[in-house]
Amino acid sequence: MEYRYSIVLKYYFIALILIAVARTMIVSKFNILGMKKSIYAALYFFPILIVTQAVLGGVLYFGFPYIIIVIATLTTAYALAGNNVSSFWSGCYQK
Repeated sequence: MEYRYSIVLKYYFIALILIAVARTMIVSKFNILGMKKSIYAALYFFPILIVTQAVLGGVLYFGFPYIIIVIATLTTAYALAGNNVSSFWSGCYQK
């Protein structure tokens, strides 16, 4: 069985491994006390980001065409209302 994950989730996994390994070694080598809290904060924050991406990524993927159509319609209506265009031909010949 082949598992396919998005590139964002792969990036989060690599970043999580790097935070757990590389940053921990740097903190232990230089013995910086304030940096330990930032590691724990990142380790608590990553699962929230992953769940948000997994849930809302699909919504954005399937809703993207509809969002673009609505935005294009609104911007066209705004542009035509700002130029006082009342018909198609008056919009074509207006300088």
